[in-house]
Amino acid sequence: MALMFYVIIVVLGTAFSIVKYRLTDFQTIYGKFLINAAIGAILISIWLLLAYFGKRRVDKELEE
Repeated sequence: MALMFYVIIVVLGTAFSIVKYRLTDFQTIYGKFLINAAIGAILISIWLLLAYFGKRRVDKELEE
């Protein structure tokens, strides 16, 4: 599930950059792709950490 969201974020972000800046050369598109991949990885990592700690908190509350 997280991998699917990551791919969607990277693909849509890169497509948006191509359309917004009217990019035509591969080197610039690749640069935007790398930026979008890094930002997507950060966002998904934060999301997974929050999900992990939230689940841990719920499990801890259920034990009590």
